[in-house]
Amino acid sequence: MTDQASVPSRYRIKNIPSGFLLEGGENRNSVRVELKDACWEVSHEGGSDSKVPCVFSLVQTKQTVEKIAHLAFLDFKTKNGDFAPYRLKHWMMNRSMGAIGKVVYPKMAELRSARGNQRIFEIQLRVFAASFGVPTLLMNPCFYEVADKYLIEDLFRYRAACNAIHVFGEAIYNRATGFGIDALSLVSEPEVQLHQGIQHVCDQLRNWRALFSYNGRSYPNLNHTLDKLPGGISSRLLGNLRSIKLKRVVTDRMELIVLLIGCDTDFRINLHVFEFATRDEIIRAMAKVSLAMQTPLSIRSTFHMDNFVRYLDDYPDVHEGGIVGLANKSIQYHRDLTNQQFTDTAAIDSQCDLAKPPIAIPSIAGLRFLGTSQEVFEEGVRMGHCLGRYVGMAQRGGCYLFHYDFEEHSASIQVNPQGIVVQSMGPRNTQNKATERAFKILSRWGRKFPPLCASDAESSCDTVAFEEAPF
Repeated sequence: MTDQASVPSRYRIKNIPSGFLLEGGENRNSVRVELKDACWEVSHEGGSDSKVPCVFSLVQTKQTVEKIAHLAFLDFKTKNGDFAPYRLKHWMMNRSMGAIGKVVYPKMAELRSARGNQRIFEIQLRVFAASFGVPTLLMNPCFYEVADKYLIEDLFRYRAACNAIHVFGEAIYNRATGFGIDALSLVSEPEVQLHQGIQHVCDQLRNWRALFSYNGRSYPNLNHTLDKLPGGISSRLLGNLRSIKLKRVVTDRMELIVLLIGCDTDFRINLHVFEFATRDEIIRAMAKVSLAMQTPLSIRSTFHMDNFVRYLDDYPDVHEGGIVGLANKSIQYHRDLTNQQFTDTAAIDSQCDLAKPPIAIPSIAGLRFLGTSQEVFEEGVRMGHCLGRYVGMAQRGGCYLFHYDFEEHSASIQVNPQGIVVQSMGPRNTQNKATERAFKILSRWGRKFPPLCASDAESSCDTVAFEEAPF
């Protein structure tokens, strides 16, 4: 009872013509929240950020409240008057999120029901449910003035139409106007420019099926696939439909995700296997790969299916059979590769040193730089991946390799010459607590790398070949 009673005293709502102000004690900032025709605008009242509001769609209430909490503690100070460090502000923000939400959520709902356009809210909600987000175009009322009724009807009838706006809408706008559309442009760009750009986007989106085609023209297999598009597929993956001509109608979520990930791999020499893989075959193949990797793979997880497809894609030869046969061959290939690494490790010169990073290696418990060829080969054998193929690159200074142990988890990390963490993988290319923590630690460390000269950048260009594929 005490906590609930104390909420109004700590955070107060003050009404303004187009929204409200959130005011809080203990040197917290006042935050302005305004309801526009198609979005929420959140700004730091009286601060430098008040001229650049953050924009959120009408359905993104959680993200709006998180931004309100962030701005409330933006200039938070300690008792001695100093600005609080980031960790303290972040901790205070998370602790206060619930109290702020109890005050803000009811007020936002009241404003939306009293002043909001229900049709705009329903369109944004439909797009959000289909594509896990609302593109910036839909946060401008001009879109709803320009879009014809047939495009709006398609947004309610077809999940793929919602994804088309998310995948292609802003790219079309950028090409047409020569500049990007963002939250700031919604409130600062001339209305005529926005209107012309959005008009061009709507003209292109009238034939949204063709935007998913490999040649810019829709065809029967693509049309039937898009008409019955399954849910739970990211917009980024759906964009891969442009790189392939569908040989059949694919309306099963698992089959379509495997095919789209296969389009995104490096080599694609066995793409034909993924094109005709059925759900039952994929389940059987994943069970075999899961057993070989000694890692559970869920058919419901896109990330696990990505690991599965890339594991099969490692097989270097053309396979003429189905996906189960490709799984068997890929498993044997990885076993042979591991056995070869054992042989190479026994014969390698342990004194062959690798290039060292340009700055001091961070002194972090559990973090170890792999400084010799033998250490790299042993890491690949121990972790069950192909780290040994990076030895030549590491000798030339094309990458820096690390091992990290954290809370009974392990990770292998690759950092490129620019200080960017390219890969952070656990045993058999899985993700765990060590991979996430190592990525953060070495990313912060890599920001201190000196800039590369032109000759160094050219000599390190061979890192690109492996950057998109796991070890």
